[in-house]
Amino acid sequence: GTFKETQSLVLKLIRTLEIPIILDADGLTALATQPKTLPLKNRSLILTPHPGEMARLIRSTVKEVLEDRIGVSKNFSQTQHVHLILKGHPTLITTPKGEVFINPTGNPGMASGGTGDVLTGMIGGLVCQGFDLLSSLQIAVYLHGMAGDERVEEMGEKSLIATDLIEKIPALLKGRI
Repeated sequence: GTFKETQSLVLKLIRTLEIPIILDADGLTALATQPKTLPLKNRSLILTPHPGEMARLIRSTVKEVLEDRIGVSKNFSQTQHVHLILKGHPTLITTPKGEVFINPTGNPGMASGGTGDVLTGMIGGLVCQGFDLLSSLQIAVYLHGMAGDERVEEMGEKSLIATDLIEKIPALLKGRI
């Protein structure tokens, strides 16, 4: 996300593609370098920042994001016309319409490298299967957190890694969607 070529590609894709786009990690970093890219009306853009990435997007501090997670998320979603998943415990989903959903599943042990990639993949998979965007976000965030909760019960928070979540997902999906 810090290379000019990456930034240019991300911004070009955001501006031109008319399909749902999920931005995480380096995609968010690229977007933060060009804040005037947003808002993009009539696009399905999903951002999945953790509090540090959110702070960069709004040119603020992590402390300020954490002090008002709901307000910051809701305001950003509405003004920038994006769906936002603010990762953390609890994870929040906010929409361009001002809706706020607080996820009851998940735990601090999920704050490890790669777990966000698992969430992004789950969202993409659900959207591609034909679920509407908001349902895809809600299902993915809920089951992602549930996978983390089940793994933490089995192995504790400190050793949780992304592949631990992946192993739980098929059983959680079965019979639920």
